[in-house]
Parts: sequence; C-alpha cells; structure tokens
Amino acid sequence: MSLFDDADGLLPGLMPAAWRGRRFWMVNAQHSVGRRIQQVLFPGLDLKTHDDAGPLDGPFRISGLVIGDDYVEQAKALHTAFRQAGPATLLHPWWGPVRCVLFRPASIEFDVKELRVARIDAEFDPVGPGLPVVATFTGALSALVGLGTAATALSRFALGATPVAAAIQGRAVAAVATSLSIAEAWSGRAPRSARLAPSLASARQALAAATALPGRAHAAAAL
Repeated sequence: MSLFDDADGLLPGLMPAAWRGRRFWMVNAQHSVGRRIQQVLFPGLDLKTHDDAGPLDGPFRISGLVIGDDYVEQAKALHTAFRQAGPATLLHPWWGPVRCVLFRPASIEFDVKELRVARIDAEFDPVGPGLPVVATFTGALSALVGLGTAATALSRFALGATPVAAAIQGRAVAAVATSLSIAEAWSGRAPRSARLAPSLASARQALAAATALPGRAHAAAAL
C-alpha cells in the first residue's frame, strides 16, 4: 500500500523535525515515560517486589519522511548523521530541542511507488535530567535554521495547481510558524538564546507579510 493513498489526510499533518541539523518531516512520534521498575521474584514463594530505580523519560520512537527532488541527497545526509557518535540535538516538533543519542539503528527506506520520498524510522533516548533537555545555543540554532529551510523547500514543492499541492503549501506555512514557536519558547530558557528575540520578532513580521501575498508562487518566494 502506498504511503500516499490518502495523501489529502497525510500531507497537511507533516511536522518539521531535525537530527544533527539534518531536516526531515515527522509523521508520528511515541514517547515512553514513567518509572524504571525492576521486578524481583523469589524462588518457591508467591512473592515479588518492585525496585524503583528512578524516573524514565524516553525513548522517542519516530517515523518521518524526506521529500523533494533531492530526496536521495537528503537521505544520504541523514545516513551520515545517524552514523556519527555521541549525543546530539533532536529538534522535536512538540517537545522542542532535546539532547539525545540514537538508541537503536535507524532505517531509511525507498519505494518505487513513492518516488521523491524516503521513509525514516529511528529511536532516540534522551540524555540528562528530564525533558526537554535544552541543547546548546549553536546546535539548536542550527537545527532551527534547518527547519526553516525544510519548510521553504516544501513550499516551493507545492506550486502545482492541485488540491494536494494547496494542502502542502498550507503545511509549509504552518511549519515555519511551528519553527518560530519552538524558537520563541526556547529563547527564554537556554543560555545566550535571548539574543534571538529581535530576529524572531522580525521573522514573525516577515511570515505575516509572506502569507498575505496573493498566489502560492509569490508566497513561496517570500517565505
């Protein structure tokens, strides 16, 4: 079954995300949360105990897409990012910047029925005390720039005169707004991030001006 059999329902729901600054579109995300409980059983006794080893935040299990004429190059960039060692920034569309490690090997899937699209599946485990763990200024700023680039690229991809293209254009505008909202929420919490405030205010004004333009081509160029 093609991923785009129900394209009108799927495409407007794509959310911008990034790993190590490499952008993709998140379709869904699951997050485990609770306590780290270890059950202890005793031989010959109808008795068990539970040892509480502290809070559990994560892992994140995500499914996403890369979309565009350059989808193979985008997938190769994510391939390189997945192979790098150590923790990095996962820019999550709902949680914001989270410091994570790639918990299990990621998968990148191509399908002849879905040209210009590659599927991404990965599992990330947060590092640090709780969520969200705000990343470094440079790392999170780089990831936010990647989201803006992804959104504008998706906007240019949506200039065809079809209902699905119109839906993608609306999703692209919403993705830029989401990126700005993440940055605004984060700018008051991380060291040195307050310097983003003037640029964020300017970006909000530019987004409003772009969306007021008639026609998707003019709006995409301004975006």
